[in-house]
Amino acid sequence: MQVTTARLVTRHSAIRYKRPRVCPSILPPRKAAVVKKAIQVVLVIFVIYFLLTNPTGAANAVEQIFNWIVDALGAIASFFQSLLN
Repeated sequence: MQVTTARLVTRHSAIRYKRPRVCPSILPPRKAAVVKKAIQVVLVIFVIYFLLTNPTGAANAVEQIFNWIVDALGAIASFFQSLLN
């Protein structure tokens, strides 16, 4: 864990303390951004490949996701309707 040193000055003395980084990371920010971009590119390529090789499967997946969202919204609406009754 990388720490930065800050200086706290009081009336009588100067005290040094170590303040931890706000967001510790395994990779430096630049490398993390490169890895994130690479993962995004791979995911986009996978989606395009999936759509081109199996359009029926892709349509079924989208339909299932849509049905899941509709069911979730229906359950939320039912919950609030039961609160009103």
